Amino acid sequence: MVEYNQDANERLNQRRLAITSMMFSDEEKREKPEFWVEGSTLRRFFSAVDPMDDLLEKIDLPILRHKALLCEHKIGLHPRVACRGKLLTKKQFNQYSELLQLERDKLISKQNKNINTELNDTASVRAPVCDLVIQNASHLFCKRCADTYKVVLKAKFDRFSELNYLHSILDPKSDDVISIEVDERTYAVSKAFITGLRKVALKIMKPALSIDGRPTASIDVPMKGIDHFDASNFILVQEEKEVEIVVSSTSKDCLDPKVNSKIMCEFTPPLPYYLKYTILLILIL
Repeated sequence: MVEYNQDANERLNQRRLAITSMMFSDEEKREKPEFWVEGSTLRRFFSAVDPMDDLLEKIDLPILRHKALLCEHKIGLHPRVACRGKLLTKKQFNQYSELLQLERDKLISKQNKNINTELNDTASVRAPVCDLVIQNASHLFCKRCADTYKVVLKAKFDRFSELNYLHSILDPKSDDVISIEVDERTYAVSKAFITGLRKVALKIMKPALSIDGRPTASIDVPMKGIDHFDASNFILVQEEKEVEIVVSSTSKDCLDPKVNSKIMCEFTPPLPYYLKYTILLILIL
């Protein structure tokens, strides 16, 4: 555990008392939160074990730097950024700002030998605690970014659902996979290819199956983690009746581009009977 100097420990103790006594009263629980603050700084503050000197001692910079988080249109926050913050009530936001300012003043006072002179001399260049107040009614979301984000999330969700379906239905232990006699409605697919396909699909889905770095309990379609899903290196290209699978990956995870190369000879004859245990027959409904 990191040990700080006496002054820092004193500030942290005062912060703990202020947080519990001022920011989480019964009255605050009844008030509607409307003021957005950036999440990482708030977590550091609420931890009450981080003196945050790197933010407090730079008096020419705001502690809560919200302007830099605005979207490219400078209208509001991108939804992806907004999700990383927290809404506070008006009283909580004011207390949060006041406590940050108080800690900054104490830190600067301790760092300067001639406190009165230094504080007066630097007062004109001292930045405010927060450079942009973001409320529900102003700056919270950029509608243009939000509309685009919805389209992106839907595309990711649809592709994730497809991969999840493939991963499940191609499970050799699944009841949905049935070995049948070959006819015009079936395709023969190499079991080695299916195994590789399921491994690649799972590898692509894994980032979406975790929230804040922690894995979820199952492979069910996630909601909070879908933004981390990226299938750009896995493309299904269908032209006429042929399907080409392109995977940009390491050689270890590389899939057979012709699907059945391992079970077909160069003359492509009908599949011999002795290969029946190396193929998976999939019914096309």
